[in-house]
Amino acid sequence: MMPKRANSAAIGLGLLLFAFAPSAAALCGDADNDGAVRATDALRTLIAAVGSSYDPRLDVERGGLTDGVVTAGDALVILQQALTDTLFGCALSAATRAMVVTASNSFASGGITEIALATRNAVQQPNVTAGDTVPRISAGRAFLLNRFGANNVEELDADRNYATLFQCALGAGTDPVDIVVVSATKAYVSQYDSTVLAIVDPSVGPSCNGFVTGGIELAAYADADGIPEMDQMVLVDGSLYIALQLLDRTAFFAPTGPGVLVEIDSGTDTVIGTTALEFSNPFGETKGLAHDSRAHSLYISSPGRFFSDLSDGGIEAVDTITRAPVGAVITGGELGGDLTDFVMVGSSRGYGLVADAQSRHRLVAFDSATATAPGTVTATLAESDETFSDIEVSERGELYLCDRSFTAGVIGGVRVFSVRSNEELTTAPIDTGLLPFNVVFLK
Repeated sequence: MMPKRANSAAIGLGLLLFAFAPSAAALCGDADNDGAVRATDALRTLIAAVGSSYDPRLDVERGGLTDGVVTAGDALVILQQALTDTLFGCALSAATRAMVVTASNSFASGGITEIALATRNAVQQPNVTAGDTVPRISAGRAFLLNRFGANNVEELDADRNYATLFQCALGAGTDPVDIVVVSATKAYVSQYDSTVLAIVDPSVGPSCNGFVTGGIELAAYADADGIPEMDQMVLVDGSLYIALQLLDRTAFFAPTGPGVLVEIDSGTDTVIGTTALEFSNPFGETKGLAHDSRAHSLYISSPGRFFSDLSDGGIEAVDTITRAPVGAVITGGELGGDLTDFVMVGSSRGYGLVADAQSRHRLVAFDSATATAPGTVTATLAESDETFSDIEVSERGELYLCDRSFTAGVIGGVRVFSVRSNEELTTAPIDTGLLPFNVVFLK
């Protein structure tokens, strides 16, 4: 079985045909959080400077340093960014490198390649990974979730050639898919093939003694096959949110109905609420559920039923204050196919990976739905007859795409685009050795 378990069954042949990934990013210089840097953002920055207010998005780099205050000089730099395609970092953007988890074309083996954000130089690392492995960054720590068949969590020392700090087993048939660190001694791990959300102690070290400290039973929220297919998570103001896919394992992982969002009190480890989602099969290689703290929204992607219905999924929002669905950000029909990954850039625009009826993959830009207008695809940045497996966006305004093309004369790699202009910044895919599968950003 290939990556991403249930949807690995449907996509399972999976990543040979499809791919996944998002996050709600805040862009340096984007004062109004609309997903673009404009001259009006420079004016807002000047107002912030006069009022002595501080926003790390507006404390932009000058000579590679930020000074901890918002000044008129920052407003001038943001104006320059608005008028050109120059990219600047800010106090928000501590990331200096991308960690790319790679996998062979057959997903039999994998590895890690580091890319310097400033130069885009790539260096393959000595760490060898399982084929079905995804990275996560939580509380500033770098983890690998070794999924189907491996069933363990691995922490890496990103400053020491990604050496393994620990690799602790969760038990056969668990299939870990996401991790959220709550404290130095507590983290949650969602287990796709289990009914139990694992509670672990990430401080135990290489001995792994006492790694699993408990669990939260979610069988009550499963469908008829007894497994809820728990997937991506996020921690917001003490509440852990986890998406349940609710797929029928006796029918090739077909959705049995809309997905469910479960809310857990991280202090008491008890379920305190559920939200019925609009779409079925909430899933994506999202590095956790995408959270926009300024809009108080979670963004959840759902492809719906793969292959047979290209319009039944999309992206929806849930309000973290009211715990109520807000509605569709954009639908599969508006996207033109099955959504296999997305990132939100600000609260009103984003990017998605979409597969059509001919299994052709597109990287598209879109504007979110409003009260008076539906969601709209505004541009197609890239197309392929093969797999785009992940997209992530940095606060610097650079969109990283994992292109897994592998045919005669066409070999993929990591491609980088500007979210200001939608233009590709790489003249050729960055070679990562084995094909890129997932990417995260690190300090």
